[in-house]
Amino acid sequence: MGRKQKSLISKFKNMLARKGGIKTWLVFVLIIVIAFGVLYYFRNIYQRPAEEVAEEEGPTKGFAVVELTEKQKAELDNEAMNSALLTGDLEDCEAILYDEELKQQCLDNLNYSKIIRSGNESQCEQLADPELRQQCYDKIYFNAAMASFDLSLCAKISDEDLKENCTNQIQVVMGRTAGSASECESITDEGLMQECLDNYYYSSSIEDLDAESCNSIADESLRSRCAKTVAQNIEVIEISKQQVAKIPTTTAEILEACSDLASSLAQECKDQANYDLAFEEKDLSYCNQIGDEEDKQECLQEQSENIDQYYLRQAMAMRDESMCNQIANDALQDLCMNSI
Repeated sequence: MGRKQKSLISKFKNMLARKGGIKTWLVFVLIIVIAFGVLYYFRNIYQRPAEEVAEEEGPTKGFAVVELTEKQKAELDNEAMNSALLTGDLEDCEAILYDEELKQQCLDNLNYSKIIRSGNESQCEQLADPELRQQCYDKIYFNAAMASFDLSLCAKISDEDLKENCTNQIQVVMGRTAGSASECESITDEGLMQECLDNYYYSSSIEDLDAESCNSIADESLRSRCAKTVAQNIEVIEISKQQVAKIPTTTAEILEACSDLASSLAQECKDQANYDLAFEEKDLSYCNQIGDEEDKQECLQEQSENIDQYYLRQAMAMRDESMCNQIANDALQDLCMNSI
């Protein structure tokens, strides 16, 4: 055994011999073991994949991103949708972040209203929803048909209920305002066509003082009134020829001349003239001047319909919503408002 080795052993024996030597030695060994353990731990940490370390470390401390539930996302998107529909601003649709289909619906709905107001059917192609796109075409055709009273535009409408509504409304108006028998004959509904013909023959017979033309009227009551009115107007004119140089040519002049008739005929003449003036002037106050109560009520009912149709036609043609307020019939007024 070498001198150096003996020296170490001696030192070891001396250390053990000293008081507390064993305890000191054990502490020394324990420190060595802990040091090696720490080194081994850090060696494994640095050599493991970053994913494993991240999993053990858990969530990063600080401002964590909160993941929304599907219900919360839907609620936020629905709120954005409602807000956009209220403002009518297309840019507000961009606030819909999670549901692309809902965002497209938002854009389509706002574009739809804008296109309908423009009346430009070609813009309907901008709409992604095919059903809404077809509704766009139909609504524009309907509005254009009602504005021009062109039945051919009604025929372009694909929705059968809307097409029928369009056709009926135009035919009713045509029935009140037709300027010739041929215009009436273009009406497909037989009842409305006959009503149109009766109205046309009534007005033209009185204007031409042609009692024979009254016979073309199918409605018996209207035919009788037509013949009576023509006879009265002829009599008024003949009397006027004898009394004054000026012959009455308008209904207002005829009403004034009625006073020259015998008392038995004067009131009947005035009643008929007032009835006709209510139609010509679109003024129901003339109906209230009619002495015969039955004729007065008939005048009020029939001329109310005529006046409503007149204002509907004017509102459509001029795109003037204020004229819709002149319409007495609530259903017809709603139609007028919705069509402009």
